[in-house]
Amino acid sequence: ILVQEGLSSIEEVAYVPASELLSISEFDEEIVKELRNRARDVLLTQAIASEEGAEGPAADLYDVDGMDEDLALKLAAIGVPTREELAEQSIEDLADIEGLDAEAAGKLIMAAREIWFQDQA
Repeated sequence: ILVQEGLSSIEEVAYVPASELLSISEFDEEIVKELRNRARDVLLTQAIASEEGAEGPAADLYDVDGMDEDLALKLAAIGVPTREELAEQSIEDLADIEGLDAEAAGKLIMAAREIWFQDQA
């Protein structure tokens, strides 16, 4: 829907006037607020990673089941840019990541560890 309406970047979603997003028939105020908040969170995570000189997420991090762009950026920002480094984490290590509860963190870590068991087969 966003692309059909001419929005092609996260920056546009984060900073286009809310009235422009509200003019899209499929969106209400709650959806617009959530879209803008998520876009700003991604931009903030990117800025933090850039400020700290952190490396971006490695390609193998995106291979983990349940991984998305926003989460990969958040992980890289805290020093977990690879699948291997994610596999070595504990649930407590990921507790400060916004939007990632303990159950989801556990599933993500176990998905990252699957490669360990494939190598043994």
